[in-house]
Amino acid sequence: MILEIKNNLNFAEIDPFGAYINSLKFNELDVIFPKQEILEGNDKKIRGGSHVCLPHFGLSDKVGMERHGFGRDSEWEVVELRENYLRLQLVKNIKQWENLISTMEYILLDNCLEMRLVVKNVGNESLFVSPAFHPYFKYEDENEIYINGEKFDFNLEKLSNTIFYGEVISLKTSNYELKFENTNLSKYVLWTNGTDKYLCVEPTYNFQALADDEKLCEIKPESENEFSFKIIIK
Repeated sequence: MILEIKNNLNFAEIDPFGAYINSLKFNELDVIFPKQEILEGNDKKIRGGSHVCLPHFGLSDKVGMERHGFGRDSEWEVVELRENYLRLQLVKNIKQWENLISTMEYILLDNCLEMRLVVKNVGNESLFVSPAFHPYFKYEDENEIYINGEKFDFNLEKLSNTIFYGEVISLKTSNYELKFENTNLSKYVLWTNGTDKYLCVEPTYNFQALADDEKLCEIKPESENEFSFKIIIK
């Protein structure tokens, strides 16, 4: 079941499985590289779209999970759907995470898409997370990419090994100019492997904090934390 939210000429297609944005268009222009299978070597990989990394971004074997956690591989419940608004909820019945209630909201305005993740701890002990969003932005020419107003050095070798960039407030390509705003996701990761024309600009809580033993976000009992990412087209 693929859901659609729209506002005037803008629309997004969202799959409740993974709370996954399959595509995002502003005035018929692809801003997000559409989700699809891509042949990489002898294997087919899912690339494109945008998904949430939950409960942790990056390698997650320390908590017995696949990379980027269970959020993108779970069926989210549709709580509310309006023309330009979607709210999904996930309760994962697995040990250590059964007391985590996760809510994803997508709000589409004339020139903006906001993704909002709220994680609530209904248990008696603190939970620790380090979430992120993982959007694949489409581009046409790697020589015409600007980040924070400066021409970006598109070095495929460095990008394929991941660039930890610090805060990104704008992204410009030959097709569009975007401004980014975030809540509690101020450390950005840049990545692509060059198999197609996409550049991931990923807002994270604290890079790959779990794998690197860095600070995690504590969700105290009976409390909640919010993480949001806003894409504004100028």
